[in-house]
Amino acid sequence: MAYNENEDTFNQTDLNKIIAQVDGIPLPTEVKKNLWKAFGQLVYGIIDIPLAWLEKFPASIRNKTNSSLQMEELSLQIAKEELKKDNEFISRTKVYHFNKLKNRQKIRENIFNHSLADIENSNLKTVDNKKEIKNDWLIEFANRAELKSDEGFQIVLSKMLTGEIKRPGTFSLQTLHILSLMDSEIAQIFQIASNLSVYFFNEKTDRSYLFFEHLDGISPISLQDYELSAESITKISELGLIHQREVTLRTRFYNYDKVNEENNTYKVRIGEHLYHFIKTKNSENKETYFKVIQFTKAGSELLSLFKPISNLEFEQELINYFIKKTGSILK
Repeated sequence: MAYNENEDTFNQTDLNKIIAQVDGIPLPTEVKKNLWKAFGQLVYGIIDIPLAWLEKFPASIRNKTNSSLQMEELSLQIAKEELKKDNEFISRTKVYHFNKLKNRQKIRENIFNHSLADIENSNLKTVDNKKEIKNDWLIEFANRAELKSDEGFQIVLSKMLTGEIKRPGTFSLQTLHILSLMDSEIAQIFQIASNLSVYFFNEKTDRSYLFFEHLDGISPISLQDYELSAESITKISELGLIHQREVTLRTRFYNYDKVNEENNTYKVRIGEHLYHFIKTKNSENKETYFKVIQFTKAGSELLSLFKPISNLEFEQELINYFIKKTGSILK
């Protein structure tokens, strides 16, 4: 969305193009409504877009009947009266606040445009979640997102917005809060942790794990060898991305099914890759425990925004450990 420096306004032609783009994306009704709500909050600061706007978008852009717009107009009138004094202090204040608001507006619109592109390319035809995105979540998102000037963080935030538009409730307010507190150093550490994360599909949990350093003396794996030091683990733990202490995870690797061989496949995601381990008779009656560090709920939610980058050396080391520990074989 283009900004006109001379007129101090956003180009209405480009704005109409964005509105037409939103209007033209074929989406399930629930998702389309959430998309309009996100557009209204991030671009105009209005949660409830008038229905007439959805059906005939250019007309009600200028509609001042909305109570929030009336309050905005009143505030501007008061500000104009104060600015008539036109002393040096008020002039500096005007420039400062104008530039701050302009920059924040650009950030919010940039995030929305990234999200819009993701949704447009997703080819979403159906949705299994008919919830409506919560107003409080959108307001909090806009308030926190507009402070992130880094382009990389804006892209991550746009992915979060996309996820929430498609499936409201995907990201909690706590997760949003933690992401807003991240700096580039923490983001880099968390990316490394994402690369080394492990998820067990057969377990009754929705959390991912980091394998702790000492694994029963069998091919001990040190996360520090893969650029995740103890200090780094402490930093992402203090922010609430992983738990502070390791726990013992009892897995179902040992449940060998003699009757139905199909039940002997055990799926594990390591980093970005999915592996299928096949339980064998050697796995029978072998209770398998692992020492792990568990990602928090917020950390698990954010893993979907930090796409793992494959570390084949680590993955192979962990695969070898699984085979030795469980008596299984790799499919």
